[in-house]
Amino acid sequence: MTNEPGDTALYDAVALAVPLVESGQFEKNALLVVSDGGESRSLLTLTMVQRAIGERDVRVYAIGVDSVDVRRGERLNMSTLRRLTDETGGRAEMVTDTASAGAAAARIADELRHQYLLTYSADAHKDGRTHSIRVEVPGRNVRARKGFVAE
Repeated sequence: MTNEPGDTALYDAVALAVPLVESGQFEKNALLVVSDGGESRSLLTLTMVQRAIGERDVRVYAIGVDSVDVRRGERLNMSTLRRLTDETGGRAEMVTDTASAGAAAARIADELRHQYLLTYSADAHKDGRTHSIRVEVPGRNVRARKGFVAE
């Protein structure tokens, strides 16, 4: 199998980065993905990557760069980036060119600095399955993980 220009193994790249996030020095584990959201070559599936992210409690943020790929005429795929970010308590943000990516990264860094870390103990049976959770604060917009893996 040969790679063509524009081929991207986005899921594989995220899965390889998740263990590196764990080895960091901060209590909050966050991964920033800068991409056009293209996914065409990964050996791993989205489900496999989401599971790896959930098992390691990593928040995924993404900056989607919307620029025309002149080779294939494709543009930004925000739905792929949102599938990687939304379940983790992170988010995806779109920029129209690479020059705007720095400001988007600064907004994400500011959000990370102003987050609360909420922990809890669950009586879930350690079954290796994903269990859903919901965090609500009246009158506030809350971005939080949508589940956890009981292991």
